[in-house]
Amino acid sequence: MKKAICFKFSWLVLLASLLVSFPAFAQKGVGAAGNPVEIHMIANEAFANQWQQNMVPEFQKIYPYINVVIDGVPYAELLAKSLLDATGPEPLYDIIIADDPWTPQMAEAGVLLDLKGTEVSAWTSKDYDWDDFYQAPLAASEWKGVQYGVPLRSNLLLMFTNKTLYKKAKLPAPTPALTWEEYFKQAPELVMDRNGDGKNDAWAISTYFKRDSLTPTIWQTIMNSYGGSLLDKNGKAAFNSDVGVKALEMHIKLLDFAPPGAVSHGFNESMTAYRQGQTATMFMWGSVFKGTAVDPTKTTLTPSQVGIQVMPIGSCCSGAHRGIWSGVINKKSEHKQAAWALLQWLST
Repeated sequence: MKKAICFKFSWLVLLASLLVSFPAFAQKGVGAAGNPVEIHMIANEAFANQWQQNMVPEFQKIYPYINVVIDGVPYAELLAKSLLDATGPEPLYDIIIADDPWTPQMAEAGVLLDLKGTEVSAWTSKDYDWDDFYQAPLAASEWKGVQYGVPLRSNLLLMFTNKTLYKKAKLPAPTPALTWEEYFKQAPELVMDRNGDGKNDAWAISTYFKRDSLTPTIWQTIMNSYGGSLLDKNGKAAFNSDVGVKALEMHIKLLDFAPPGAVSHGFNESMTAYRQGQTATMFMWGSVFKGTAVDPTKTTLTPSQVGIQVMPIGSCCSGAHRGIWSGVINKKSEHKQAAWALLQWLST
């Protein structure tokens, strides 16, 4: 009898050790050998391919039976495509990477999974601590007291500089103390003919101007630096003011020192001009620094040529504009547990 008990106990110990070593066997929701799970994510094309190539293989070292497919979509199309899929009877995407203004719309459409709900809590790692997050980025995917997402990519509008062009223009390299008045005074000197053929081939600025849906973030950041705001304390529109008008006029004036056709520039065009050394400054999201400054497959610039700092200072401060990308799960997903495993891993 004792031998039988010991034999049974030894097999239980062996089974337990296997489950610890191979968590996919213990959790059928995250796949198993011979029966893998495939989850689909829709994300901004600006970083979707990088995640697919660099992050997914690392994730699969821990969860070898979860296959991940990430589809990149241009920013301007991402919300519409995400909602169209999410509200369909059989959505393709288990995970949506959502910009912070989108959570209320998606939540009201009834397509998002409560990540602190009973169902998901049963799949949440014991060492996954919600208090580890900064509260502002975490709040970007909360709506009416429900936590629908986790922040995966925190961002800020910043000023990129090309130190070589500043040196060629015999101007001091910008510092975080640079004011808008100083910036506009220097801008004409940064429009130049570098090769002496009589045609300008370098300009002061590339950024969002008209076509891109993120264009208002530049105007708003300028307005913030002069003490303006979109809304007042009662939630009413406050931008139709002298400060709001001044900021818009300044945004438009930047075109005087931008490459030809810049009125139609958005994310890709601004990035291309800066990467090719055609513009001395770029107002862009800080997260593009790696691909802009240190990735030789994408830019002609070297790290020593690139500066990065806050945008110029107005009458009260340097302007700032955040951008938080959060991972949310479609509550109609057939692979919610696997999707949550990926979001936990991405956010740790």
